[in-house]
Amino acid sequence: MANVLQFSDVDKLFNLALTLIGFYVFFAVQNMLNAVFYGRGKTQLVLLASTFTNIVYYGIVFILYHCGVWMPTLQGIALMFGLGMAFGCIVTITVFYKWRRQSGCCIRVRN
Repeated sequence: MANVLQFSDVDKLFNLALTLIGFYVFFAVQNMLNAVFYGRGKTQLVLLASTFTNIVYYGIVFILYHCGVWMPTLQGIALMFGLGMAFGCIVTITVFYKWRRQSGCCIRVRN
């Protein structure tokens, strides 16, 4: 890995990957729900969840950075994006369940 990426601290890279791998489960779930929205023509719900996440979560992170409360490091930036993926997933799940309840939509899996 050190020769491919020209990065000598392979342990730091490995720890960074381990930090992010759990967050990508949230990313996968969010993308599956977004695919349902796209398939049903409900792209405005994807816009709603994405805009809410970007304004609220990343707005808070920016304010914390601007006030000197949070200082970015490599691990800190990875956690910021990972927690952003988790937050976005929770927002998307909330929007999905509200949409299903209001629309009476039933999702069926075919064999």
